Amino acid sequence: MNTNTLQFRPRLSPSKKREIQKHYNALLNARIKRQTKLLRPVSQIGKEARKQFGKLVTKQELKASKALADHAQKSIAKLFLPNKVNVNPAKIKSLRRFFKNAFKAIFKEIEAIQKLKSKHKEDVINAFAHIETSESIFDNIITDIPDINALPELQVISFRPPYAFSEVFGVGFTPGVKRDDSFADTQSGFVLNDFDFSYKGGGSFNPVTVFDSFAGMGFRYTLPATGVIKITAVMQNTLSLFQASIKDNFGFSDGNVRMSAGIYMDVFHPNNLEMSEKFSLAFLSLSSGGDDVSASESDLQTITPYIITLISTGAFSQGETVDIVVGSKVHIRSHLDDMTCHLTARVGWQVKEVFIEVI
Repeated sequence: MNTNTLQFRPRLSPSKKREIQKHYNALLNARIKRQTKLLRPVSQIGKEARKQFGKLVTKQELKASKALADHAQKSIAKLFLPNKVNVNPAKIKSLRRFFKNAFKAIFKEIEAIQKLKSKHKEDVINAFAHIETSESIFDNIITDIPDINALPELQVISFRPPYAFSEVFGVGFTPGVKRDDSFADTQSGFVLNDFDFSYKGGGSFNPVTVFDSFAGMGFRYTLPATGVIKITAVMQNTLSLFQASIKDNFGFSDGNVRMSAGIYMDVFHPNNLEMSEKFSLAFLSLSSGGDDVSASESDLQTITPYIITLISTGAFSQGETVDIVVGSKVHIRSHLDDMTCHLTARVGWQVKEVFIEVI
């Protein structure tokens, strides 16, 4: 699914469009390489765990476990045939309990397998904690808009709708995106991350799947002095909804999904080494050790605008004209063994005004 669109304000000159597009293409390549680099250590953890798992199980055990899982799923499905509504939950629990006990009995090295699973889960958590720590650059939020009248002339300017351009972009495990209605409207400054994500993790020690959705407003800025760029964005939340479910596929079932919403700022320039972000303004985490579970979260208030300060990770020269995008980012992550997840994210904002200065 194509999740990448760059749109321009009506009547923006063709030369400016070409220049913005050129810089934007370089930015997209950098984002993809960045995510691949960040996830490489996590992928290596999974690769090593799968190698160790292969030494602990036999082909006969795997074949027997699959046959048992297929039988359990058919047995539960048959309960719904006579009456699709009134199915006794106790019968389902009994079948699940029987399956879990019989499943574990198949594997001679079950204790070593469970220790490996625990270690793998801890290693993955630690790896992502390291990634999130390295990404937390200039991560802060302020409570008041700066008094621009008290600052030297020309040091602070602001941008309001209509903006020069907008982006909608998705990077990561795009095959998991089953619907993407994200959009960004330059005339009003409204942005929306709106998508469904599904993933079926068959077997054990599956790779972690990650998807990041961006929707932002863009503008051009000529630096009055040499330095780094500081933006203060006034963002009005209009919608906040996370929904997640994890379902058992019968096996060494284990799963976790995470969803978070934040604000990001990117400068289309080689000097800007990393994206600047404010993380986890909204957050949902859901885990299961084999049960079917679901959850929803809607914890962003819509009454008072959020005021976010972000700083570029690179410096720029006086007189340079740079393209800057500010907007909404939704991050999702799933780690599933013998389970399936279904995720829905709907997060909307209006980028009401962006103050910018060089510091």
